[in-house]
Amino acid sequence: MNIQFLLMTTEAYHSTRCEYVRSSWGKDQNLLFFTDTEVDGDKSFIKVSDNKSLSSNVEKGARALVYADDNLDADYYFFGCEDRYVFVDSLERFIKDKDPNEPESFGKISRIPDLRAGYHDGAGVVYSREALKIITHQIRHHPTCRPIPTSHNHYACDLYLGHLARDQRAVDMGFKVVHSELFHTHSPWVMDAIHPGWQQSDQQPRDHICFHYIRSREDFDRMMKLEGEKG
Repeated sequence: MNIQFLLMTTEAYHSTRCEYVRSSWGKDQNLLFFTDTEVDGDKSFIKVSDNKSLSSNVEKGARALVYADDNLDADYYFFGCEDRYVFVDSLERFIKDKDPNEPESFGKISRIPDLRAGYHDGAGVVYSREALKIITHQIRHHPTCRPIPTSHNHYACDLYLGHLARDQRAVDMGFKVVHSELFHTHSPWVMDAIHPGWQQSDQQPRDHICFHYIRSREDFDRMMKLEGEKG
């Protein structure tokens, strides 16, 4: 299976988080960073916005997926930001027996107060080839699918894309939102603190697919150590 990784970022993190990704789990992977600044001589950075604020997340996310649909040819697409750590081997095992022609998206489904349940949250989303076609069709043709404002006074791209996926027109085209316990909104050490027993006794953190809020060089080094440990 061919996996393309689509990561949103901003100029402030080009030399830090993006480089941490490229020197750790993203090494030898198909990586593209969608950003707000031209980067001369580095084709892995694609400028899709001039907006450097958090309010650009929806714009970047939508344009990243449309870019992928127009220019790339993968079986599956991992979508998120540059502060995720992905255990690629686990992701490959996860999709090995799945069909990219089925319109499915995979991730952790959140239960957000006052909103319809069922949105993939910030842990990251995996779209099949066919699912990407439906999501980008929604982006292109249904402008009434608007972003949902959050309490942080900006638009969260995960809620926006979840809104597109849950729209009846996507459902009518067969789009499926599939929950997985292998996608996480926190680091393993935070999960240990706030959700004791979050993993089964015979599991290691590296058996899971991805973790969020991995931001410093120390965080990435810690995740690389976990990935390298034998179960």
